[in-house]
Amino acid sequence: LAGCLNVSADVDSTFEVEFVVFDSNVPPGNASVIRTVTITSPCTDPATPHFCDDRTCSSVDCDVRDSLTALAGGPGDTNPPNLTFATDGLNVLDSSGALVVDFGEPPA
Repeated sequence: LAGCLNVSADVDSTFEVEFVVFDSNVPPGNASVIRTVTITSPCTDPATPHFCDDRTCSSVDCDVRDSLTALAGGPGDTNPPNLTFATDGLNVLDSSGALVVDFGEPPA
């Protein structure tokens, strides 16, 4: 079907493809039939239903995934994010440098 379908078409796009067969009899014969082809999503796993532009399946909407990926440093970024907590006197660091937050006592 090369050349008959737009391989970049959106999911649920449809195309009509005509198949024609000729034989070498005298007189020559032929037959043709038109088939409708529907582009379906390759993402059949319910856990990853979104088909994205990079041709992968995602568990979240592709735009959301791409935004989060960009914030994290891009695809393949293995560096963890750097989180900074403002202690502002309400929380304290213990002797190991860990942030101590009292459970059940939100700041006033």
